[in-house]
Amino acid sequence: MTLVTDLYQDRELFSTPDMFSPPAERRNHVVRFELTQGCDWNACTFCDGYKGVPFREKSLEEYKEHVDKIFLRLGNNWIDAPHNRRILERVFIGGGNALAVDTEKLAEAIKYTSLRFLDFTDRSPRRVAVYGRTDSIIGKGSKNLQELGRSGLGLIYWGVESGSNNVLNYVNKRCSKEDILKAAEEIKKCTYPIPTSVMIMPGLGGKKFYDEHVKETAEVLGKIKPRFITFMGINPSANSLYERRMRNEEARGTNRRLSDFELGEQIIDILREMPRFNTSVGSYDCSVDEVGHNPLTFSSANFAFKQVILGILETRLRDLSPEQWESRREDVEKELKRARRQERLVRTISKAGIGFGIAGMAHFLTTSVIGGLTNSEPLLSYAMAGFPMMMMGGGMIATMEDKIISAGERVECLERALGERE
Repeated sequence: MTLVTDLYQDRELFSTPDMFSPPAERRNHVVRFELTQGCDWNACTFCDGYKGVPFREKSLEEYKEHVDKIFLRLGNNWIDAPHNRRILERVFIGGGNALAVDTEKLAEAIKYTSLRFLDFTDRSPRRVAVYGRTDSIIGKGSKNLQELGRSGLGLIYWGVESGSNNVLNYVNKRCSKEDILKAAEEIKKCTYPIPTSVMIMPGLGGKKFYDEHVKETAEVLGKIKPRFITFMGINPSANSLYERRMRNEEARGTNRRLSDFELGEQIIDILREMPRFNTSVGSYDCSVDEVGHNPLTFSSANFAFKQVILGILETRLRDLSPEQWESRREDVEKELKRARRQERLVRTISKAGIGFGIAGMAHFLTTSVIGGLTNSEPLLSYAMAGFPMMMMGGGMIATMEDKIISAGERVECLERALGERE
Protein backbone atom coordinates (compact mmCIF):
# COMPACT_ATOMS: atom_id res chain seq x y z
CA MET A 1 0.00 0.00 0.00
CA THR A 2 1.35 3.46 -0.94
CA LEU A 3 0.79 5.97 1.87
CA VAL A 4 1.82 9.63 1.90
CA THR A 5 4.68 8.97 4.33
CA ASP A 6 6.12 6.28 2.02
CA LEU A 7 6.74 8.78 -0.78
CA TYR A 8 9.41 10.86 1.00
CA GLN A 9 11.94 8.02 0.83
CA ASP A 10 11.80 8.02 -2.97
CA ARG A 11 14.91 9.79 -4.31
CA GLU A 12 13.25 10.26 -7.68
CA LEU A 13 10.60 12.43 -6.02
CA PHE A 14 12.45 14.08 -3.12
CA SER A 15 16.00 15.24 -2.46
CA THR A 16 16.11 14.45 1.29
CA PRO A 17 15.14 11.16 2.97
CA ASP A 18 12.58 12.69 5.35
CA MET A 19 11.42 15.68 3.28
CA PHE A 20 12.66 18.10 5.99
CA SER A 21 9.61 20.00 7.28
CA PRO A 22 7.99 21.44 10.45
CA PRO A 23 6.61 19.00 13.06
CA ALA A 24 2.96 19.86 12.32
CA GLU A 25 3.49 19.11 8.61
CA ARG A 26 4.83 15.60 9.25
CA ARG A 27 1.37 14.19 9.93
CA ASN A 28 -0.10 11.58 7.63
CA HIS A 29 -2.94 13.93 6.63
CA VAL A 30 -0.45 16.39 5.07
CA VAL A 31 0.92 15.89 1.57
CA ARG A 32 4.29 17.57 1.02
CA PHE A 33 5.85 18.81 -2.20
CA GLU A 34 9.28 20.11 -3.16
CA LEU A 35 9.46 23.38 -5.11
CA THR A 36 13.04 24.05 -4.01
CA GLN A 37 15.72 21.54 -3.09
CA GLY A 38 17.98 22.29 -0.17
CA CYS A 39 18.22 25.70 1.50
CA ASP A 40 19.49 28.87 -0.14
CA TRP A 41 21.32 29.87 3.06
CA ASN A 42 22.25 26.49 4.60
CA ALA A 43 24.80 28.06 6.96
CA CYS A 44 23.07 28.08 10.37
CA THR A 45 25.61 26.35 12.59
CA PHE A 46 23.10 24.05 14.32
CA CYS A 47 21.30 22.77 11.20
CA ASP A 48 22.31 19.94 8.89
CA GLY A 49 18.84 19.21 7.55
CA TYR A 50 20.00 19.98 4.02
CA LYS A 51 23.61 18.84 4.37
CA GLY A 52 24.94 17.63 1.03
CA VAL A 53 21.87 18.91 -0.84
CA PRO A 54 22.78 21.83 -3.14
CA PHE A 55 20.15 24.50 -3.46
CA ARG A 56 18.11 24.30 -6.63
CA GLU A 57 14.81 25.83 -7.63
CA LYS A 58 12.58 23.77 -9.89
CA SER A 59 11.06 25.29 -12.98
CA LEU A 60 7.29 25.67 -12.86
CA GLU A 61 6.82 22.88 -15.41
CA GLU A 62 9.17 20.61 -13.47
CA TYR A 63 7.26 21.33 -10.26
CA LYS A 64 3.89 20.62 -11.89
CA GLU A 65 5.22 17.30 -13.14
CA HIS A 66 6.45 16.56 -9.59
CA VAL A 67 2.95 17.28 -8.18
CA ASP A 68 1.29 15.10 -10.82
CA LYS A 69 3.62 12.19 -10.04
CA ILE A 70 2.85 12.35 -6.34
CA PHE A 71 -0.92 12.30 -6.82
CA LEU A 72 -0.53 9.53 -9.39
CA ARG A 73 1.40 7.45 -6.86
CA LEU A 74 -1.18 8.13 -4.14
CA GLY A 75 -3.99 6.87 -6.33
CA ASN A 76 -2.20 4.20 -8.33
CA ASN A 77 -4.51 1.33 -7.36
CA TRP A 78 -8.00 0.77 -6.07
CA ILE A 79 -6.80 -0.16 -2.55
CA ASP A 80 -4.66 2.95 -1.93
CA ALA A 81 -6.74 5.68 -3.50
CA PRO A 82 -9.85 5.70 -1.24
CA HIS A 83 -7.76 5.81 1.94
CA ASN A 84 -5.49 8.59 0.67
CA ARG A 85 -8.39 10.65 -0.64
CA ARG A 86 -10.17 10.37 2.67
CA ILE A 87 -7.22 11.18 4.94
CA LEU A 88 -5.54 14.11 3.15
CA GLU A 89 -6.35 17.59 4.49
CA ARG A 90 -3.40 19.93 4.04
CA VAL A 91 -0.48 20.86 1.77
CA PHE A 92 3.11 21.82 2.57
CA ILE A 93 5.37 23.17 -0.18
CA GLY A 94 9.11 22.78 0.61
CA GLY A 95 12.05 22.92 0.81
CA GLY A 96 14.08 25.17 3.08
CA ASN A 97 12.90 28.57 1.92
CA ALA A 98 10.16 28.26 -0.71
CA LEU A 99 9.04 31.79 0.12
CA ALA A 100 12.16 33.08 -1.66
CA VAL A 101 10.79 31.86 -5.02
CA ASP A 102 9.57 34.58 -7.41
CA THR A 103 6.10 35.68 -6.30
CA GLU A 104 4.34 35.00 -9.61
CA LYS A 105 5.90 31.55 -9.85
CA LEU A 106 5.15 30.66 -6.22
CA ALA A 107 1.55 31.88 -6.58
CA GLU A 108 1.11 29.69 -9.66
CA ALA A 109 2.64 26.72 -7.84
CA ILE A 110 0.20 27.19 -4.93
CA LYS A 111 -2.78 27.45 -7.26
CA TYR A 112 -1.77 24.40 -9.29
CA THR A 113 -1.13 22.29 -6.18
CA SER A 114 -4.48 23.28 -4.68
CA LEU A 115 -6.25 22.47 -7.96
CA ARG A 116 -4.67 19.01 -8.19
CA PHE A 117 -5.50 18.41 -4.51
CA LEU A 118 -9.12 19.27 -5.33
CA ASP A 119 -9.09 16.90 -8.32
CA PHE A 120 -7.74 14.08 -6.16
CA THR A 121 -9.82 14.52 -2.99
CA ASP A 122 -12.92 16.41 -4.25
CA ARG A 123 -12.21 19.20 -1.73
CA SER A 124 -9.79 22.10 -1.41
CA PRO A 125 -6.85 21.78 0.99
CA ARG A 126 -7.63 23.11 4.45
CA ARG A 127 -4.29 24.91 4.44
CA VAL A 128 -1.25 25.49 2.22
CA ALA A 129 2.00 26.27 4.08
CA VAL A 130 5.64 27.08 3.26
CA TYR A 131 8.91 27.75 5.06
CA GLY A 132 10.02 31.40 5.01
CA ARG A 133 13.12 33.05 6.40
CA THR A 134 13.21 36.57 7.85
CA ASP A 135 15.03 38.07 4.86
CA SER A 136 12.59 36.46 2.44
CA ILE A 137 9.59 37.97 4.24
CA ILE A 138 11.24 41.39 4.11
CA GLY A 139 12.18 40.86 0.46
CA LYS A 140 8.63 39.96 -0.49
CA GLY A 141 7.13 43.03 1.17
CA SER A 142 3.47 43.49 1.99
CA LYS A 143 2.32 43.78 -1.65
CA ASN A 144 3.74 40.39 -2.71
CA LEU A 145 2.73 38.74 0.57
CA GLN A 146 -0.83 39.89 -0.01
CA GLU A 147 -0.74 38.43 -3.53
CA LEU A 148 0.43 35.09 -2.15
CA GLY A 149 -2.35 35.18 0.43
CA ARG A 150 -4.91 35.73 -2.33
CA SER A 151 -3.39 32.77 -4.20
CA GLY A 152 -4.08 30.47 -1.27
CA LEU A 153 -1.00 30.63 0.99
CA GLY A 154 -2.37 30.06 4.47
CA LEU A 155 0.66 29.82 6.75
CA ILE A 156 4.35 30.76 6.82
CA TYR A 157 6.64 28.67 9.02
CA TRP A 158 9.20 31.13 10.33
CA GLY A 159 12.41 30.03 12.01
CA VAL A 160 12.94 32.95 14.38
CA GLU A 161 14.85 30.73 16.90
CA SER A 162 15.71 33.68 19.21
CA GLY A 163 15.11 37.40 19.69
CA SER A 164 18.65 38.04 20.90
CA ASN A 165 21.13 39.51 18.43
CA ASN A 166 24.02 37.83 20.25
CA VAL A 167 22.35 34.41 20.02
CA LEU A 168 21.40 34.95 16.36
CA ASN A 169 25.02 35.88 15.60
CA TYR A 170 26.26 32.89 17.61
CA VAL A 171 24.43 30.50 15.28
CA ASN A 172 24.95 32.52 12.08
CA LYS A 173 21.26 33.17 11.32
CA ARG A 174 22.05 36.10 9.00
CA CYS A 175 19.36 38.29 10.54
CA SER A 176 18.91 40.53 13.56
CA LYS A 177 16.17 41.25 16.07
CA GLU A 178 15.44 44.43 14.12
CA ASP A 179 15.06 42.41 10.90
CA ILE A 180 12.56 40.10 12.60
CA LEU A 181 10.46 43.03 13.74
CA LYS A 182 10.64 44.59 10.27
CA ALA A 183 9.48 41.33 8.67
CA ALA A 184 6.53 41.21 11.08
CA GLU A 185 5.57 44.75 10.09
CA GLU A 186 5.51 43.78 6.40
CA ILE A 187 3.09 40.96 7.22
CA LYS A 188 0.88 43.23 9.35
CA LYS A 189 0.60 45.78 6.53
CA CYS A 190 -1.39 43.27 4.45
CA THR A 191 -5.16 43.72 4.37
CA TYR A 192 -5.46 40.05 5.33
CA PRO A 193 -2.11 39.14 6.95
CA ILE A 194 -0.85 35.59 6.35
CA PRO A 195 -0.67 33.78 9.72
CA THR A 196 2.79 32.73 10.91
CA SER A 197 4.02 29.76 12.90
CA VAL A 198 7.23 30.71 14.70
CA MET A 199 9.86 28.23 15.83
CA ILE A 200 11.85 29.05 18.99
CA MET A 201 14.89 27.05 20.19
CA PRO A 202 15.29 26.62 23.96
CA GLY A 203 18.92 26.04 24.87
CA LEU A 204 20.28 27.96 21.90
CA GLY A 205 23.60 29.56 22.78
CA GLY A 206 23.91 27.56 25.99
CA LYS A 207 24.08 28.80 29.59
CA LYS A 208 26.14 31.86 28.60
CA PHE A 209 23.16 33.42 26.81
CA TYR A 210 20.35 31.97 28.98
CA ASP A 211 18.95 35.22 30.41
CA GLU A 212 19.40 37.19 27.20
CA HIS A 213 17.71 34.47 25.13
CA VAL A 214 14.73 34.50 27.51
CA LYS A 215 14.25 38.26 27.74
CA GLU A 216 14.81 39.20 24.09
CA THR A 217 12.83 36.27 22.69
CA ALA A 218 9.84 37.00 24.92
CA GLU A 219 9.95 40.65 23.85
CA VAL A 220 10.07 39.79 20.14
CA LEU A 221 7.23 37.27 20.41
CA GLY A 222 5.11 39.84 22.21
CA LYS A 223 5.64 42.31 19.38
CA ILE A 224 5.25 40.04 16.33
CA LYS A 225 2.33 38.04 17.85
CA PRO A 226 2.48 34.91 15.66
CA ARG A 227 -0.56 32.64 15.35
CA PHE A 228 1.46 29.62 16.52
CA ILE A 229 4.64 29.21 18.61
CA THR A 230 6.54 25.93 18.67
CA PHE A 231 9.43 25.28 21.05
CA MET A 232 12.06 22.99 19.53
CA GLY A 233 14.99 22.39 21.89
CA ILE A 234 18.44 22.67 20.36
CA ASN A 235 19.58 19.25 19.17
CA PRO A 236 22.65 19.62 16.93
CA SER A 237 24.34 16.69 15.24
CA ALA A 238 27.70 15.56 16.61
CA ASN A 239 29.59 16.98 13.62
CA SER A 240 27.80 20.32 13.37
CA LEU A 241 29.75 23.54 13.77
CA TYR A 242 27.50 24.43 16.72
CA GLU A 243 28.33 21.20 18.57
CA ARG A 244 32.06 21.53 17.95
CA ARG A 245 32.04 25.11 19.20
CA MET A 246 30.05 24.18 22.30
CA ARG A 247 32.45 21.35 23.14
CA ASN A 248 35.39 23.75 22.88
CA GLU A 249 33.66 26.31 25.13
CA GLU A 250 32.80 23.62 27.68
CA ALA A 251 36.43 22.47 27.69
CA ARG A 252 37.55 26.05 28.37
CA GLY A 253 34.83 26.58 31.00
CA THR A 254 33.33 29.60 29.19
CA ASN A 255 29.95 28.05 28.36
CA ARG A 256 27.95 24.84 28.60
CA ARG A 257 24.81 23.30 27.12
CA LEU A 258 21.63 23.32 29.21
CA SER A 259 20.48 20.25 31.09
CA ASP A 260 17.06 18.79 30.31
CA PHE A 261 15.71 20.49 33.42
CA GLU A 262 17.13 23.85 32.33
CA LEU A 263 15.62 23.45 28.86
CA GLY A 264 12.23 23.08 30.52
CA GLU A 265 12.95 26.05 32.79
CA GLN A 266 13.81 28.22 29.81
CA ILE A 267 10.51 27.46 28.08
CA ILE A 268 8.63 28.45 31.25
CA ASP A 269 10.75 31.58 31.69
CA ILE A 270 10.11 32.72 28.09
CA LEU A 271 6.37 32.16 28.46
CA ARG A 272 6.32 33.99 31.79
CA GLU A 273 8.09 37.02 30.25
CA MET A 274 5.74 37.10 27.24
CA PRO A 275 2.66 39.33 27.36
CA ARG A 276 -0.57 37.38 27.09
CA PHE A 277 -2.08 37.36 23.58
CA ASN A 278 -4.09 35.02 21.37
CA THR A 279 -1.66 32.37 20.12
CA SER A 280 -1.19 28.62 20.41
CA VAL A 281 2.01 27.37 22.05
CA GLY A 282 3.37 23.84 22.05
CA SER A 283 6.44 21.65 22.53
CA TYR A 284 6.12 18.17 21.06
CA ASP A 285 7.63 14.78 21.78
CA CYS A 286 9.64 12.75 19.28
CA SER A 287 6.52 11.20 17.74
CA VAL A 288 5.76 14.63 16.27
CA ASP A 289 9.02 16.59 16.46
CA GLU A 290 11.79 14.38 15.06
CA VAL A 291 14.34 17.21 15.07
CA GLY A 292 14.22 19.06 18.39
CA HIS A 293 15.13 17.77 21.87
CA ASN A 294 12.12 18.48 24.07
CA PRO A 295 12.20 17.06 27.61
CA LEU A 296 9.24 19.27 28.66
CA THR A 297 6.47 18.49 26.20
CA PHE A 298 2.91 19.77 25.93
CA SER A 299 0.32 19.80 23.18
CA SER A 300 -0.80 23.02 21.52
CA ALA A 301 -2.44 25.27 24.13
CA ASN A 302 -4.17 28.66 23.90
CA PHE A 303 -1.87 31.25 25.48
CA ALA A 304 -4.90 33.33 26.48
CA PHE A 305 -4.82 30.98 29.49
CA LYS A 306 -1.22 31.94 30.25
CA GLN A 307 -1.27 31.44 34.00
CA VAL A 308 -2.95 28.04 33.72
CA ILE A 309 -0.31 26.90 31.23
CA LEU A 310 2.51 28.13 33.48
CA GLY A 311 1.06 26.31 36.48
CA ILE A 312 0.72 23.04 34.55
CA LEU A 313 4.27 23.33 33.19
CA GLU A 314 5.68 23.96 36.67
CA THR A 315 4.04 20.71 37.79
CA ARG A 316 5.51 18.82 34.82
CA LEU A 317 8.92 20.37 35.43
CA ARG A 318 8.74 19.22 39.04
CA ASP A 319 7.94 15.69 37.87
CA LEU A 320 10.87 15.84 35.41
CA SER A 321 13.35 16.31 38.25
CA PRO A 322 11.94 16.74 41.79
CA GLU A 323 15.41 17.37 43.25
CA GLN A 324 16.28 20.17 40.82
CA TRP A 325 12.80 21.66 41.05
CA GLU A 326 13.35 22.37 44.76
CA SER A 327 15.62 25.24 43.68
CA ARG A 328 12.53 26.87 42.10
CA ARG A 329 10.23 26.28 45.07
CA GLU A 330 10.89 29.66 46.71
CA ASP A 331 10.12 31.53 43.46
CA VAL A 332 6.93 29.53 42.92
CA GLU A 333 5.83 30.19 46.52
CA LYS A 334 6.32 33.93 45.96
CA GLU A 335 4.34 33.68 42.73
CA LEU A 336 1.54 31.87 44.55
CA LYS A 337 1.36 34.71 47.12
CA ARG A 338 1.08 37.25 44.29
CA ALA A 339 -1.60 35.13 42.60
CA ARG A 340 -3.65 34.95 45.80
CA ARG A 341 -3.41 38.74 46.24
CA GLN A 342 -4.53 39.24 42.64
CA GLU A 343 -7.45 36.86 43.12
CA ARG A 344 -8.59 38.78 46.22
CA LEU A 345 -8.25 42.09 44.36
CA VAL A 346 -10.33 41.09 41.33
CA ARG A 347 -13.00 39.59 43.58
CA THR A 348 -13.12 42.85 45.58
CA ILE A 349 -13.49 44.89 42.37
CA SER A 350 -16.23 42.58 41.18
CA LYS A 351 -18.10 42.97 44.47
CA ALA A 352 -17.74 46.75 44.17
CA GLY A 353 -19.27 46.48 40.70
CA ILE A 354 -22.23 44.60 42.13
CA GLY A 355 -22.59 47.33 44.75
CA PHE A 356 -22.53 50.09 42.12
CA GLY A 357 -25.14 48.22 40.08
CA ILE A 358 -27.48 47.73 43.03
CA ALA A 359 -27.05 51.34 44.19
CA GLY A 360 -27.75 52.63 40.68
CA MET A 361 -30.87 50.51 40.33
CA ALA A 362 -32.13 51.51 43.79
CA HIS A 363 -31.57 55.17 42.98
CA PHE A 364 -33.45 54.85 39.68
CA LEU A 365 -36.42 52.96 41.12
CA THR A 366 -36.76 55.13 44.24
CA THR A 367 -36.57 58.50 42.49
CA SER A 368 -38.77 57.27 39.63
CA VAL A 369 -41.53 56.13 41.99
CA ILE A 370 -41.40 59.31 44.11
CA GLY A 371 -41.18 61.50 41.02
CA GLY A 372 -44.16 59.71 39.49
CA LEU A 373 -46.29 60.02 42.63
CA THR A 374 -45.47 63.70 43.08
CA ASN A 375 -45.46 64.45 39.36
CA SER A 376 -42.03 66.05 39.82
CA GLU A 377 -40.12 66.45 36.58
CA PRO A 378 -36.82 67.29 38.36
CA LEU A 379 -37.03 64.03 40.30
CA LEU A 380 -37.83 62.05 37.16
CA SER A 381 -34.81 63.60 35.43
CA TYR A 382 -32.67 62.91 38.49
CA ALA A 383 -33.70 59.25 38.33
CA MET A 384 -31.71 58.91 35.08
CA ALA A 385 -28.51 59.43 37.09
CA GLY A 386 -28.87 55.85 38.25
CA PHE A 387 -28.17 54.52 34.76
CA PRO A 388 -24.43 55.45 34.68
CA MET A 389 -23.99 53.73 38.05
CA MET A 390 -25.71 50.59 36.75
CA MET A 391 -23.62 50.62 33.59
CA MET A 392 -20.42 51.17 35.57
CA GLY A 393 -21.28 48.30 37.88
CA GLY A 394 -22.15 46.01 34.97
CA GLY A 395 -18.91 46.91 33.22
CA MET A 396 -16.84 46.17 36.32
CA ILE A 397 -18.55 42.78 36.74
CA ALA A 398 -18.08 41.86 33.06
CA THR A 399 -14.43 42.95 33.08
CA MET A 400 -13.59 41.02 36.23
CA GLU A 401 -15.48 37.81 35.37
CA ASP A 402 -12.71 36.32 33.18
CA LYS A 403 -10.01 37.69 35.49
CA ILE A 404 -11.59 35.91 38.48
CA ILE A 405 -11.59 32.61 36.60
CA SER A 406 -8.00 33.13 35.37
CA ALA A 407 -6.73 34.16 38.81
CA GLY A 408 -8.48 31.24 40.48
CA GLU A 409 -7.05 28.75 37.97
CA ARG A 410 -3.58 30.26 38.41
CA VAL A 411 -3.78 29.79 42.18
CA GLU A 412 -5.04 26.23 41.74
CA CYS A 413 -2.23 25.28 39.33
CA LEU A 414 0.50 26.79 41.52
CA GLU A 415 -0.90 25.05 44.60
CA ARG A 416 -0.84 21.79 42.65
CA ALA A 417 2.79 22.41 41.62
CA LEU A 418 3.72 22.98 45.28
CA GLY A 419 1.88 19.84 46.35
CA GLU A 420 -0.75 21.79 48.32
CA ARG A 421 -3.57 20.40 46.20
CA GLU A 422 -4.14 17.00 44.63
